[in-house]
Amino acid sequence: MRSDQLGSCLFIPIVLAVPVALALGDPHGVARLIILGGLSLYGLWLGILGILMAVGLSRTMLRNEHLTDAECAEIMLYRPR
Repeated sequence: MRSDQLGSCLFIPIVLAVPVALALGDPHGVARLIILGGLSLYGLWLGILGILMAVGLSRTMLRNEHLTDAECAEIMLYRPR
């Protein structure tokens, strides 16, 4: 969960900055391919993490188990005052 949160926080600014950098820098074809390929793999990794979290949550719900408020807060890194 923490990996997904950090990845999402970094992915959005990178996705917004890369097209501008590519337009201004005008790199060669191979460099552009490497940049866009890396960005695609990064997005794929975030998608896989999201699917795995959804599968874990659905398995928990199918077993009729419930997460307590403390467990939810721990997962989300939210510390109530």
